[in-house]
Amino acid sequence: VTYNSAQHYPLAVSASDGRRVKLTYEDNSVLHSDYSGSVTLLDWREYLHLPGQHVLALRALGGRGSEHPRSFRLGGAASEPAAPPLNLATEALFNQRRFSLRGYPQGLIDLRGDRVELFSAEWRFPIHRFERGFMSPPVGVHQLHGNVFVNAGEAWYGVGAPKESLRRG
Repeated sequence: VTYNSAQHYPLAVSASDGRRVKLTYEDNSVLHSDYSGSVTLLDWREYLHLPGQHVLALRALGGRGSEHPRSFRLGGAASEPAAPPLNLATEALFNQRRFSLRGYPQGLIDLRGDRVELFSAEWRFPIHRFERGFMSPPVGVHQLHGNVFVNAGEAWYGVGAPKESLRRG
Protein backbone atom coordinates (compact mmCIF):
# COMPACT_ATOMS: atom_id res chain seq x y z
CA VAL A 1 0.00 0.00 0.00
CA THR A 2 1.45 3.35 -1.04
CA TYR A 3 0.19 6.86 -0.33
CA ASN A 4 1.91 9.85 -1.93
CA SER A 5 0.79 13.45 -1.48
CA ALA A 6 4.31 14.92 -1.82
CA GLN A 7 4.54 17.92 -4.14
CA HIS A 8 7.65 18.50 -6.26
CA TYR A 9 7.75 21.95 -7.82
CA PRO A 10 10.03 22.72 -10.80
CA LEU A 11 12.37 25.11 -8.95
CA ALA A 12 12.37 23.26 -5.60
CA VAL A 13 15.45 21.40 -4.34
CA SER A 14 13.36 18.28 -3.57
CA ALA A 15 9.83 17.26 -2.74
CA SER A 16 8.70 20.13 -0.60
CA ASP A 17 5.25 19.54 0.82
CA GLY A 18 3.27 16.45 1.78
CA ARG A 19 4.11 12.87 2.64
CA ARG A 20 4.97 9.50 1.18
CA VAL A 21 3.94 6.45 3.16
CA LYS A 22 4.66 2.91 2.02
CA LEU A 23 3.51 -0.20 3.88
CA THR A 24 4.78 -3.48 2.43
CA TYR A 25 4.07 -7.05 3.46
CA GLU A 26 5.96 -9.92 1.81
CA ASP A 27 5.55 -13.64 2.39
CA ASN A 28 8.37 -15.96 1.29
CA SER A 29 6.46 -19.17 1.98
CA VAL A 30 4.62 -18.97 -1.35
CA LEU A 31 7.76 -19.75 -3.35
CA HIS A 32 10.47 -22.22 -2.44
CA SER A 33 13.63 -20.17 -1.89
CA ASP A 34 16.58 -19.74 0.47
CA TYR A 35 14.48 -17.48 2.70
CA SER A 36 11.34 -18.20 4.69
CA GLY A 37 8.80 -16.25 6.69
CA SER A 38 7.30 -12.84 6.18
CA VAL A 39 8.60 -9.26 6.16
CA THR A 40 6.67 -6.12 7.07
CA LEU A 41 8.12 -2.70 6.27
CA LEU A 42 6.78 0.80 6.97
CA ASP A 43 8.56 3.77 5.35
CA TRP A 44 7.12 7.22 6.24
CA ARG A 45 8.57 10.38 4.67
CA GLU A 46 7.28 13.82 5.57
CA TYR A 47 8.20 17.01 3.68
CA LEU A 48 7.65 20.41 5.27
CA HIS A 49 7.98 23.54 3.14
CA LEU A 50 10.00 26.31 4.81
CA PRO A 51 10.35 29.93 3.61
CA GLY A 52 12.78 30.62 0.77
CA GLN A 53 12.34 27.24 -0.97
CA HIS A 54 13.91 25.45 2.00
CA VAL A 55 12.59 22.00 2.96
CA LEU A 56 12.63 19.95 6.14
CA ALA A 57 12.52 16.26 5.18
CA LEU A 58 11.76 13.72 7.93
CA ARG A 59 11.84 9.93 7.64
CA ALA A 60 10.91 7.05 9.93
CA LEU A 61 11.38 3.47 8.76
CA GLY A 62 10.72 0.23 10.59
CA GLY A 63 10.92 -3.35 9.39
CA ARG A 64 10.36 -6.76 10.95
CA GLY A 65 10.95 -10.24 9.59
CA SER A 66 9.79 -13.59 10.92
CA GLU A 67 11.49 -17.01 10.69
CA HIS A 68 14.46 -16.69 8.28
CA PRO A 69 14.02 -13.68 5.91
CA ARG A 70 16.70 -12.03 3.82
CA SER A 71 18.54 -9.65 6.19
CA PHE A 72 18.05 -5.90 6.34
CA ARG A 73 21.29 -3.96 5.80
CA LEU A 74 22.19 -0.41 6.82
CA GLY A 75 25.13 1.67 5.64
CA GLY A 76 26.35 3.82 2.81
CA ALA A 77 25.77 7.42 1.85
CA ALA A 78 23.01 7.29 -0.75
CA SER A 79 20.24 9.83 -0.37
CA GLU A 80 16.86 9.93 -2.04
CA PRO A 81 16.98 11.53 -5.49
CA ALA A 82 16.30 15.25 -5.68
CA ALA A 83 13.80 14.73 -8.49
CA PRO A 84 10.82 12.40 -8.19
CA PRO A 85 10.84 9.12 -10.12
CA LEU A 86 9.53 9.55 -13.66
CA ASN A 87 7.07 6.74 -13.07
CA LEU A 88 6.09 5.59 -9.60
CA ALA A 89 5.35 2.15 -11.07
CA THR A 90 9.09 1.68 -11.70
CA GLU A 91 9.98 2.28 -8.04
CA ALA A 92 10.75 -1.03 -6.31
CA LEU A 93 7.96 -2.05 -3.96
CA PHE A 94 9.22 -5.44 -2.82
CA ASN A 95 12.49 -7.01 -1.68
CA GLN A 96 13.98 -3.77 -0.36
CA ARG A 97 16.52 -4.64 2.32
CA ARG A 98 19.32 -2.05 1.91
CA PHE A 99 18.94 1.37 3.44
CA SER A 100 21.37 4.27 3.74
CA LEU A 101 22.87 5.14 7.13
CA ARG A 102 25.31 7.92 6.32
CA GLY A 103 28.49 7.81 8.33
CA TYR A 104 28.78 4.01 8.20
CA PRO A 105 30.18 1.98 5.30
CA GLN A 106 28.06 -0.65 3.56
CA GLY A 107 28.46 -4.27 4.55
CA LEU A 108 29.13 -4.05 8.30
CA ILE A 109 28.00 -7.24 10.06
CA ASP A 110 26.75 -5.18 13.04
CA LEU A 111 24.31 -3.37 10.76
CA ARG A 112 22.43 -6.46 9.54
CA GLY A 113 19.40 -8.18 10.97
CA ASP A 114 15.82 -9.31 10.65
CA ARG A 115 14.69 -6.09 12.39
CA VAL A 116 15.50 -2.52 11.34
CA GLU A 117 14.77 1.02 12.53
CA LEU A 118 15.91 4.18 10.79
CA PHE A 119 15.19 7.85 11.51
CA SER A 120 16.47 10.89 9.65
CA ALA A 121 15.94 14.63 9.43
CA GLU A 122 17.32 16.79 6.61
CA TRP A 123 17.28 20.51 6.05
CA ARG A 124 17.53 21.04 2.28
CA PHE A 125 18.28 24.51 0.95
CA PRO A 126 19.13 26.24 -2.34
CA ILE A 127 22.55 27.89 -2.64
CA HIS A 128 22.53 29.35 -6.15
CA ARG A 129 20.43 28.98 -9.30
CA PHE A 130 22.66 29.09 -12.41
CA GLU A 131 20.27 27.99 -15.18
CA ARG A 132 23.04 28.14 -17.77
CA GLY A 133 23.99 25.71 -20.51
CA PHE A 134 25.54 25.13 -23.89
CA MET A 135 23.96 23.74 -27.03
CA SER A 136 27.15 22.01 -28.17
CA PRO A 137 28.17 20.07 -26.21
CA PRO A 138 24.80 19.70 -24.47
CA VAL A 139 25.93 20.55 -20.94
CA GLY A 140 24.17 22.68 -18.40
CA VAL A 141 24.04 23.60 -14.74
CA HIS A 142 20.65 24.22 -13.19
CA GLN A 143 20.98 24.70 -9.45
CA LEU A 144 23.42 24.24 -6.59
CA HIS A 145 21.83 23.13 -3.33
CA GLY A 146 22.92 21.63 -0.04
CA ASN A 147 21.58 19.76 2.95
CA VAL A 148 22.32 19.30 6.60
CA PHE A 149 21.19 16.02 8.09
CA VAL A 150 21.13 13.81 11.13
CA ASN A 151 20.23 10.15 10.97
CA ALA A 152 20.11 7.23 13.37
CA GLY A 153 19.43 3.58 12.79
CA GLU A 154 19.96 0.03 13.94
CA ALA A 155 19.54 -3.46 12.54
CA TRP A 156 19.48 -6.52 14.78
CA TYR A 157 18.42 -10.15 15.00
CA GLY A 158 15.81 -11.38 17.44
CA VAL A 159 12.76 -10.14 19.23
CA GLY A 160 12.37 -6.81 21.02
CA ALA A 161 14.45 -3.66 21.04
CA PRO A 162 17.96 -3.25 19.59
CA LYS A 163 20.86 -4.52 21.68
CA GLU A 164 22.38 -1.02 21.87
CA SER A 165 21.18 2.54 21.51
CA LEU A 166 20.59 3.64 17.94
CA ARG A 167 23.72 4.36 15.92
CA ARG A 168 24.00 7.94 14.82
CA GLY A 169 25.42 9.15 11.55
